Amino acid sequence: MNIDLTARELAYLEMLAHGRNDPKIGVVANRRIDERTDDYQMNLNGLKAEYVVAKYLGVELDDEINLAGRRRRGNLRYFDRWLEVKWNNRSTGDLYFDNLLQFGADVAVLVVPGPRGAVRIVGWITRDEFKAKWIMRDWGYGNRLCVGQMDLKPIENLKQESQLKLAI
Repeated sequence: MNIDLTARELAYLEMLAHGRNDPKIGVVANRRIDERTDDYQMNLNGLKAEYVVAKYLGVELDDEINLAGRRRRGNLRYFDRWLEVKWNNRSTGDLYFDNLLQFGADVAVLVVPGPRGAVRIVGWITRDEFKAKWIMRDWGYGNRLCVGQMDLKPIENLKQESQLKLAI
């Protein structure tokens, strides 16, 4: 599912990304994962991902700026589940975690760049399904536990499943 961001939405997310990133410059080591992505861009991409998922599911984005980081089980709360929203810079990229302890939420949602500046929600998977399906991959930055896009369920299914539970 592709979601376009308006200029106003993008400006809001850029402001939040600067708020989360700028006070750490020169204090916290850069988490650069490749030559194209610095900490600010990582913050912005993560916020875009969280925002489009929150927008699609109709939940509130956590726009708190907490320089110590968050201590929750996930990025978003959707009905009775915590969601961990993950961004991958590659439109065909996998959902990945450094280790299983990083997947503390009930569900992980993968978001990637979409066509013409849009953001694409690829799909979702439960923690137990991820544990059963992951494979080890190394893209030059160390081993990661990965699940391919084909193993993810469409985001529409999460919405339908959650609303059905609510109706019962």
